[in-house]
Parts: sequence; structure tokens; C-alpha cells
Amino acid sequence: MLQDKIQFNRETGSSVVVLIIIVLLVASLGGYFFFSNQNMSPQGNIADCKTNLDKLIRHTMIYYDTSGTRSAPFFPDDPTKTFQTLLDFSGDRFSPSILVCPLSKNTPATGAKPKIEPDNCSYEMVPWNPDLSGFGGMVYFDKVPHPDGTRCVVNSDTSVQVLKEEDFQRLFKEAKIDSAKPRRGPITLEELEANPQLIEESLGIGSSSTAELNDDK
Repeated sequence: MLQDKIQFNRETGSSVVVLIIIVLLVASLGGYFFFSNQNMSPQGNIADCKTNLDKLIRHTMIYYDTSGTRSAPFFPDDPTKTFQTLLDFSGDRFSPSILVCPLSKNTPATGAKPKIEPDNCSYEMVPWNPDLSGFGGMVYFDKVPHPDGTRCVVNSDTSVQVLKEEDFQRLFKEAKIDSAKPRRGPITLEELEANPQLIEESLGIGSSSTAELNDDK
């Protein structure tokens, strides 16, 4: 009788230990998946998307300044050639992973000499030769909206915006119209002193817009 009781207690104790171990394992796995999901939140992914575009425009500006072209690598008939040109020009400094938005289904190009294909790009350059003079014109954007209906856009002044789809479409149309206007060269100090409004014209704002900006301060 005593032996049976001892045997029962041993079996019960072993079961409790096993149950505690199972509970701890489940809690650990739950915590792991919870924090993994936190790191993969849409906000975090959009932040990574913005970082990609920030790096992309900076590589583009380096190309503009040092390639001798004084232009972005613009290939309207083959958009992926833009990114291939940047990759070939920048070498190891350019990681193909920056071309992939974490909210997309695209995958980075791989290999010793990566070849950029459409599936390796989440981003697209505007279908006109962008003005990289620094006045803020649109340069790159998400090819398709994020699941929440937004797109990231980077401008020539290196600012990155997160836009709702309707705002993106409106600004895209405005930028396309502006791209058809004749471009002038850099404003000299003498011209600016003679006509201060030149800077407003270059930025695409008028006196009324300036007044609105001042009212907002």
C-alpha cells in the first residue's frame, strides 16, 4: 500500500514537471512569435521602405555628381536598366536588397554579378528624366500601393513621403506636367539679387503660396 502511494506520488510529480516544461515552451514560443510579428508590423516595414528609397536617391545623386553625365540613369524603355546602371556603377556599395520593399512580394537579385529583373524591383523611376537640381521633384516611388493603400515617394531633395494613393496620383500628374516645362540652369547670385522671385518660380510657388506658408508658421 505504501509502495503504491509512493509510486503514485512519483508519477504525479513527473507529470507535473512535464506539464510545467510544456507550459514554459509554449510561453517561450508565444513570446517569440509575438515579438516577430511586432517587428514585421506595417509601420516597421514602411519605415524600412522609406530607408530603401533614401539610400536609392543618395546613390542616384552620387551617380549624378560623379559619373560625368550630370543626369540620372534614365532608360524609359527599360526601367530596370536604371537600377542595373546604379548597381554596376556603385559596386559593393549598392546592395540589391534596397530595391525590394519589405511589404512587396519581390526578392533581391543575387549572385556575384546580380542581374536586375522586374521581380527584383519594388520601385520605379518617374517616366521622364527627373530634375536632380534639388528642388524636390519626384524621382522614385513604389510600383504598387502598400496593403494599407499608401506609397512611398522620394524626391530629388532626398525627402521621402508616405502618400495615400489619391494624393500620389494627384502629385504624379502635377509632376508630369511640370516635367514638360523648360528647365533653366542654376540661378546665379546676380540674378537672385536682381529678381528674388526667381527662387519662388524655381520651387513652383507664387506669392500667395508664400503668404500661406508664412501664415502657417
